[in-house]
Amino acid sequence: MIENIVTTFITNKKMQFEQKMSNPLQFVSNAKKQMFQRELETAIQVEKVVQPAVKQTMRANETESVKEYERRFSIAPDTWKLGSKYNIQSINPEYENMYIDIIKEMSQKYGVPVKLIQKMIETESHFRPNTVSHAGARGLMQLMPVNIREHGVTDPHDPRQNIEAGVKEISGYLKQYKGDLILSLAAYNAGPGNVRKYGGVPPFRETENYIKKILNVDVRA
Repeated sequence: MIENIVTTFITNKKMQFEQKMSNPLQFVSNAKKQMFQRELETAIQVEKVVQPAVKQTMRANETESVKEYERRFSIAPDTWKLGSKYNIQSINPEYENMYIDIIKEMSQKYGVPVKLIQKMIETESHFRPNTVSHAGARGLMQLMPVNIREHGVTDPHDPRQNIEAGVKEISGYLKQYKGDLILSLAAYNAGPGNVRKYGGVPPFRETENYIKKILNVDVRA
């Protein structure tokens, strides 16, 4: 009899303990419940504030990653549709990847096609950043002293500074001549003053050859 009473008592205690473990909040004091409730509400409020900020940061990072991918791998813009209007000549394959990140970046920034920038650099300097011409033109895109000053270039032999100044220069001529690449290249090579003076491509053998190399166009009268 006593054994049965003890067994029943232990069984009841065990059931109470298991019940407490399955839902302990039922057995804590009201004060404890209120404290837990406040902590839960605080956590929910923090989540409401923090979660959108985290999502926004993630979206910003994703956008930046997409931009970086496009900068490095996508086809750059061609504001004046030069690729379809002109037969821009291909460069020697050995130069294909030289300074390509800088070239793509400046292509995106100024709307000048990568192929044109590459061909101009090949024609100007054969991708040698330390080249100096007999006339004092310097670097990859052969910037003249006046262009170096005009574009605020501090080191004309620095590839980034030189390429940006050169692309900015040809972009300016394309705007001035409404997308006429032949006149723009003539101005880049011989100066806009000579284009104005002769009413078109100046009759200089160097300028004529320059345009021929880049576009395979004979501009001689």
